[in-house]
Amino acid sequence: SSHVLAPVAAPVWPSMASCLNEAAGHPVANVFNEGASFLQSDAEDHQLLLNIPFAQPVGISGLRIWSQGEEAPSKLKLFINNPTFGFDDAEATVALQEVELTEDDVANGTPVPLKLAKFRNVHSLQIFVGENRGAEVTRIHRLDFLGEKTKDGASEAAEGFGLPIPTGFMLDTSKRPSYFS
Repeated sequence: SSHVLAPVAAPVWPSMASCLNEAAGHPVANVFNEGASFLQSDAEDHQLLLNIPFAQPVGISGLRIWSQGEEAPSKLKLFINNPTFGFDDAEATVALQEVELTEDDVANGTPVPLKLAKFRNVHSLQIFVGENRGAEVTRIHRLDFLGEKTKDGASEAAEGFGLPIPTGFMLDTSKRPSYFS
């Protein structure tokens, strides 16, 4: 089944997203905002645990993260439908998928493929940032999800978030077409 990979239709209410260990001035809502804002971990602790609820169940087949420098996340553990997860849970639990991000991945927002079979009925996504590229704090400028909206068990191609790419970053178009027209 060669379904088109498209950004998930804007089902995230930024006000509902939460993040453990976020810096007060740089909350998780910033990853959904325009401009140069960003999410940053609290002082001298690089770990983050994002909880992103969706307005309706979605199938997620890819993830894009924009960041840069030593503050960029490098290792992620992904979980679904565990909105009350804490750091101990994230450390101790086997992830549905582990992701390693390169500097190019986060500079260009390269789509990171996820196993759609494991991320098919996602009410909420938990992203545990376990490591970054060496800085004391971690920064995420923008987050985007690729996949499908699920409707009565059937999948349909989804409209895009239409989020602007963060200032000074690029959108990777080498592997797949750009979803933002």
